[in-house]
Amino acid sequence: MKSRISKRAEDDFLNHIERLDRLNPDAAGKIAQSILATLEQIEAFPEAGHKERLYRKLPVAGTEYVVYYRISADVVDIARILHSKQLR
Repeated sequence: MKSRISKRAEDDFLNHIERLDRLNPDAAGKIAQSILATLEQIEAFPEAGHKERLYRKLPVAGTEYVVYYRISADVVDIARILHSKQLR
């Protein structure tokens, strides 16, 4: 299934990676790859995420990030990419 990333989710991704890159470039690259792999996983298996109210959520393996998304008839809408500390 195709996916569409929202402007907000794109901004989330860029902000997380830019912040991490200033602190630890190696970690930033690894986390970016992990997030992108999770987005690919969602495209391949959209039902994989846990349903929570209006959105599904899928943790990014090996990190404290979570991807929030919705499934429409023919597309997966990626809504947010958040760090667990943002959820409190």
